[in-house]
Amino acid sequence: MNIVDKVTAGLQKLKQQAEGASTLATRESIIRQLRIDMTFFENLPPAKNVDKREAILAREIYEAWVKANDLRGEPDIPLFAEGDRTSTSVVPNRELSKPGLLLAQEFGDELVASRLRTLLDIQAEPKHFGEDDSEFGFFSHLGEEWPRGQSSALQMCSEVMSPGAWHAAFNALDWRERFTQPTVEGVDFPTMGISAARNDLDAGELHVSTYAAAPSAEGGATSFSLTTLDGCDLDALEVTCDGEAFSDFSVGEGKVKVETTVAAHGFVFKTGFRGVAGGSAGARL
Repeated sequence: MNIVDKVTAGLQKLKQQAEGASTLATRESIIRQLRIDMTFFENLPPAKNVDKREAILAREIYEAWVKANDLRGEPDIPLFAEGDRTSTSVVPNRELSKPGLLLAQEFGDELVASRLRTLLDIQAEPKHFGEDDSEFGFFSHLGEEWPRGQSSALQMCSEVMSPGAWHAAFNALDWRERFTQPTVEGVDFPTMGISAARNDLDAGELHVSTYAAAPSAEGGATSFSLTTLDGCDLDALEVTCDGEAFSDFSVGEGKVKVETTVAAHGFVFKTGFRGVAGGSAGARL
């Protein structure tokens, strides 16, 4: 049985389950297995050409999960079981609600997204941690020293992604071409961070924004490099930093090394690279 047939069979089994408390554990078990099986879809990252059968099945599984948890039902359902932040009477498994929110946002299902967001905002326990509170994560009231990586990252995605963004990240032509465009490497993270790196293909420029990821290191010396420079006119390279001409860089061995300080800076590298996709959107980190 191929993976599409297996997922189809699992979805049919889910649809055959009667609604109600007596089948809740069974339905949750089926949905959990469907999530596992869907990781074998070729349409998931690293994405290949879209398989319409897989895309349709993914939407059907989402709709079945929404129905199983009555997320389009009456709005006055108690949010949490007996006031317990870690157990919700709407979505019994809170970890399922995180990819559920991502899918609701991806599909533009604002009603379901808003309800899941309300739940997760209460359960999330967002806070800074680490040296100088320079790191951030969602701790989920687990009483642990560090946020759980996958769980926190999933919720972070829901904070920054808009409808259609997940699909676009792996299928937009100009985003795919970022792998052959000028690239930022060698960043001394978590001392310094990069908040944006974008190729403006119309202007032939690479725009880079930096910040002090470790506030205690602000003002210290650091560096980063530009690579993947085929198609760039390095002999005519011009650089500005915060709107002023900048010369503290060197060119050699197919790279541009930039000497700078740990701080918020805005660089513009006039590389002359225009690529083949055109358009000003370029590629982003």
